Amino acid sequence: MDKINIIRTARLKAGMTQTQLGARLGVGKAAVSAWENWREVPSTQRLSRLARALDPHLDLHAYLAQVATAKSSPKARAA
Repeated sequence: MDKINIIRTARLKAGMTQTQLGARLGVGKAAVSAWENWREVPSTQRLSRLARALDPHLDLHAYLAQVATAKSSPKARAA
């Protein structure tokens, strides 16, 4: 299943670059890129700050559902 890039979509709707969003969250552009490309998942603390920074553009429930699905997939369990 292809993951919809919820964080990237919300960031673009908010009119922010990766650098601007990273600055608001206290992380670098590389961290934002990693989240958007599913190389990493933000910590709970960062996710909370991300939701506040992108509100109302971030569909947090949809994002968390994708994270849960990805973690329970056979491919994820094999890693």
